[in-house]
Amino acid sequence: DAKGVANRLRRALAQLKLPQFGAGSPFTASFGVAAGDTADSSTALVARALAALDAAQKSGTDHVVAASEMEDILCLPAPDPCRPDPSSQAA
Repeated sequence: DAKGVANRLRRALAQLKLPQFGAGSPFTASFGVAAGDTADSSTALVARALAALDAAQKSGTDHVVAASEMEDILCLPAPDPCRPDPSSQAA
């Protein structure tokens, strides 16, 4: 899958020795990946990948985020405002 490929590439880049960046400076990379099907426009697919890349960069260096992981979180149902949150009730 795309996330696996990005993680392998990230690990391979970490093995590079680039003296122009300093001997002790590790090479890091963050990736955002997205999958689509024939119904998706290329614009929508790129937008999803860029959103995943933004999330990867915000989570720190050396991360891979799949758009599907973000979308799973975004698609969770909202809590029912009429029902109290059980975690906020005193024991």
